[in-house]
Amino acid sequence: KVFRIGHLGALNEVMVLGALSAAELTLLDCGLTIEPGSGVGAAINQFRSAAMTATAKAA
Repeated sequence: KVFRIGHLGALNEVMVLGALSAAELTLLDCGLTIEPGSGVGAAINQFRSAAMTATAKAA
């Protein structure tokens, strides 16, 4: 199954992490077997990796 998280206007990393956290909590409440925090953790790693790449290119 797939679902979409939509937004209007500005969006930053903190807003994305909040939405992912809410989605994870909902999935857990629905009985799915997922590791709590796995999606949020993956997003944080991606944001940090992208920031390091951008910093390296700017240097």
